[in-house]
Amino acid sequence: MDKRFIKTVFTTPSKCFFADHVKRTVKRSLIMALLAFFLILEGCGRPAAVKGKMSGKVETEVSGPASSTSNTGKGADISKGAAGGNSQIEQLEGKDTKDMELNSLYLELLGIYLKEQLGLEDYDQEISDFGCLTVDKEDQSESQREKNMGLDYLYLRNDVHVERLTEEDQEILKAGQNAADTDARDHAMEVVVRTFPVCITPMPIEQEEDKKFPYVYDNNVSSQGGEETVTMDTLLLRIATMADYDEDGEYVDAYKEVQKEKRLYELKERMETEMEGLLGDVPIKVLVDFII
Repeated sequence: MDKRFIKTVFTTPSKCFFADHVKRTVKRSLIMALLAFFLILEGCGRPAAVKGKMSGKVETEVSGPASSTSNTGKGADISKGAAGGNSQIEQLEGKDTKDMELNSLYLELLGIYLKEQLGLEDYDQEISDFGCLTVDKEDQSESQREKNMGLDYLYLRNDVHVERLTEEDQEILKAGQNAADTDARDHAMEVVVRTFPVCITPMPIEQEEDKKFPYVYDNNVSSQGGEETVTMDTLLLRIATMADYDEDGEYVDAYKEVQKEKRLYELKERMETEMEGLLGDVPIKVLVDFII
């Protein structure tokens, strides 16, 4: 571009429009840059102020006793709030632990009662006499691991709901945790025997007709049938066994396995007949798990 043209545009009064326009543009850019700068400073300040309020406890600890700003008070309030929150969490965790302990004690006492009342140890021995193998620990269901009542094959399928107990019954049950106190233990057993029909139902029973509502616990199937439906008020026992396999994963004796399964189903029918009425009006159902 001709230098004379540039000089004329910027210095000649009649040709100064372009120069004025450039000056205005530069000035406007400078103003915008300054505004942006101050906005950035202000923006940085706000998070800092918020941070001061939100983490007052940390700032108070860092500044120590020398800090006399209002943030110290805010920090103290927040630290109390945090402590309160932790306390609530600890209370909930403590409650869960106590509920688990009560649940375990309830299951223990219920197992003792059912074994004695229903003669479950004798039935368990019969299954062993059939030549059935016990299920390996790693292959057992959660229910069998937690609710086997000290038996090898039979286990309780119902879950228990100690939260349905009254506060008074829960206190009596807690006292029974001390096994050395036989009186307290007896009172705890009385609570279990009296309340288990209410505590073993999958859902709370609000009306009498709800007891006969059909319910399926598992999709547990066997070679002789699919899933079975029980009523809500049923006490459900299961029989878990394992077949005998060789190193190739084949039955050691297929005929024997068929005979064992047949005998298990015959036992199931006999158990249900012999145990009828032994728990009052609580129905008792026995199911044979799929033989693994």
